[in-house]
Amino acid sequence: ARACLPASLIALSDEWVRDHPPGWQRVEAIVAKLRTEYQLDRGAASGSGDPVQHFLFETRQGPDYLFACSAALLLRAQGFDTRVVSGLYAS
Repeated sequence: ARACLPASLIALSDEWVRDHPPGWQRVEAIVAKLRTEYQLDRGAASGSGDPVQHFLFETRQGPDYLFACSAALLLRAQGFDTRVVSGLYAS
């Protein structure tokens, strides 16, 4: 799965988990980065081209689905099997 991802996304994922041992701590590191360094903006446009790349590397803000997709792809870059599920909401 890692080989199918853009090199820039793999590099970002590796950077974010560099100081964390393999396993759950890497999941927490990626989630923490998204929660603290990115802003939820339900009205933000996803941009042209690749919306996840635009979100992660340019605007750093966007709707909830971009957080979910970004987390899934960043975790795939770390070897986790991930999937985005929509239609569910937990408060």
